[in-house]
Amino acid sequence: MYKTKLTAEQQQIVDQAKLEKKNGWWHVGIKGNAFDRGFQYGYLIAPDFKLAWKDSWSMTYLTTGVPYSSWQKAALEQTKDKIPAELRQEMEGIAKGLNAAGLHVTLADIITWNDMIELTGYWWPSVGMHNYTKWVDPGLINASAFPAPYTKAEMDSNNIELSKNSANIEGAKGNCSAFIATGKATDNKGIVIGHETFNDFWSGQFSNVILDITPDKGYKMAFQTAPGMIESGTDFWETGAGLAVVETTLANVMDWKAGGIPEFIRVREASQYANNIDSWIKLEEKGNNGGYANTWLIGDINNNHIAKFGQGRVYQYFNELKSGYFTGENVSVDPRLRYIEGSDVDYNDIRQQEGARRLRWIQLMHKYNGKIDVAVGQKMLGDTYDVYLNKIDASSRNICAEYDKDSQPYVSDPAAVWNVPFTPAGSVDGKVANSNDIKNLTISARFGRANGAPFDAKAFIKAHQQWGWQSGYLLSRPSEPWTEMKFI
Repeated sequence: MYKTKLTAEQQQIVDQAKLEKKNGWWHVGIKGNAFDRGFQYGYLIAPDFKLAWKDSWSMTYLTTGVPYSSWQKAALEQTKDKIPAELRQEMEGIAKGLNAAGLHVTLADIITWNDMIELTGYWWPSVGMHNYTKWVDPGLINASAFPAPYTKAEMDSNNIELSKNSANIEGAKGNCSAFIATGKATDNKGIVIGHETFNDFWSGQFSNVILDITPDKGYKMAFQTAPGMIESGTDFWETGAGLAVVETTLANVMDWKAGGIPEFIRVREASQYANNIDSWIKLEEKGNNGGYANTWLIGDINNNHIAKFGQGRVYQYFNELKSGYFTGENVSVDPRLRYIEGSDVDYNDIRQQEGARRLRWIQLMHKYNGKIDVAVGQKMLGDTYDVYLNKIDASSRNICAEYDKDSQPYVSDPAAVWNVPFTPAGSVDGKVANSNDIKNLTISARFGRANGAPFDAKAFIKAHQQWGWQSGYLLSRPSEPWTEMKFI
């Protein structure tokens, strides 16, 4: 990679950007018009993108049976005409920047990459699977279904027709733990917000980017993401308008509808252009297609208000506080979202992860009420107390879930997320910020797990050989410290 020298114009564009590697994170700062900042991003993040792309689409095929060409076809059918000009130009820039670094990636690939969560977790189970032979050819495989997008040049990145040479090759399982507090609940009456991502390790290991954007239009943004994404996906956002936003996925809420605007577009525009909680929700709701349904926790440091917004396609829940706290654990407080638009996911069952974490958040918030600051937030996200066993014990029932260490002897819902012994999944990071951090677009972040526990991929496969089919796709993650990521 990086064997071809940039033109003088390209070098001038890239020189405006910054890249720092810190304790497992790729910290990228980009600025300028949409194409220029996309080019900067693609060029600087190319090595991380190359590995993430190859491993992610290989594992998506292994966990769904659907080849990459089908995902790309669906993305272009569902998404290409929904993308605003500004974001399309940014994605064009990303593809051009990746190609300048030595890869062969089309705009169609970048669209598909950004639409991945919604395609795998919402479109496929709602629509694609019901007509599966349209998307997955019957009969014998006579060619590799795995991606090799770097072996020959693709079509020009401005062409978003289906590329014959594009990579041939999962419902969304982005379960998370989160909290937000303000007023009398915190140590200084300001806002404190925290979030950790739960994911399959093969996927979550690539949410290793902190992206700082200074756009020529709208507000600055700092957010966690995966290489080449124009939105967060894991969803930890800070904006120049003084907003901080996180989410936890609404498990089993999948009322997806064709014709709406994909969630990755809605959340990016909301975070770039909203100046308060109400305007953020309005933009997030614009064209809501039901994709990536979440419970959003939103804070505004301009008035120290916080809000909890449960977003289905049909039903929404909203509550706003000047003092107090909200938590997120993948279940909705709104019974309409639990029982009508979705299905109950163990709201009260503390043998299961959602019920257990809901109870543990109640306990932690009572314990630290009035004392919550960044340090307390870090401690809560790293909590490994098991409320079912009434002891500290690494398991799927922790705020900092460690499914890979859980034999799951108490499984009560075989259909629940990752309810298979020793699943390589769970916490893959932690992020916390207070009002001053949000003002300065600074994030206290830990990559790996929120409690700092390492993951040794080779040792895991050796101990649990049933997961050997993931060998080569799982990366080891050493213990990393909490790191202050200042806006660059």
